[in-house]
Amino acid sequence: NDDEEDEVGDFEPVTGGRQSTAYTTRVTTDPLAAKSDKEVFEHYCHQFKVHPMASVGNLLCTTPGLHIATELAIDRISTNEPLIRSVAMVIRMNASTMRTVRLRGCNLTDTSLRWILSELLNCRQLQVLDVSDNIMVTAASLRPATSITEVLPNFVDFNVSGTSIQSNNQSLSNIHRLTSQRQLSRMQSVHKPPESSLPLGGVIATPTQSRGGQSQEGSSFFTTVMAADATDASSKPQTSARH
Repeated sequence: NDDEEDEVGDFEPVTGGRQSTAYTTRVTTDPLAAKSDKEVFEHYCHQFKVHPMASVGNLLCTTPGLHIATELAIDRISTNEPLIRSVAMVIRMNASTMRTVRLRGCNLTDTSLRWILSELLNCRQLQVLDVSDNIMVTAASLRPATSITEVLPNFVDFNVSGTSIQSNNQSLSNIHRLTSQRQLSRMQSVHKPPESSLPLGGVIATPTQSRGGQSQEGSSFFTTVMAADATDASSKPQTSARH
């Protein structure tokens, strides 16, 4: 990597009896780690010979060395492949905390989406990827998308509506089947009472809420997620990186 430098550090000799042994180690460092997300974005835009769009860069974190973004959202902004590749480098810097990536209506292509997917493979906390309304995204992107679905244990939502991927595509169906299973497992985990409260016979009662004297079943996980997404979408600026 052109942006990584190898440093060799000599450790103090370890002395034991009559013999002395010298140890050396090779440490790989990234000089960009001390820069802000915005500076990382601008650095790679320069490297990939593309103008850093202010509508993207200005809303990235400007604190040097702070790479803890949990969400990256770019909505309805016309981008190109080098610019998205620069965005992918920002995702790389925040891989340990990134949970949601939304790139809606951004003129994504299969190539630019692959840059994003390659970095998302290292985002162990990733839950949501939304690439809706990108008509140039085709089924060719599903192979790397399948990989992140299989590798990332928390990934539960892959939105490709408004792309050229057919809803009956077998690979897409497999992705949705796996993410649906995870959603169901999470819902069951949310509603499962502690063991000490299980009734005789091991039957699990559905959690209830009381409203105006009437008992109701607990709110569905799916409803909660959809409501949260709706609220989030209505209050979100065009581009954001949430920390």
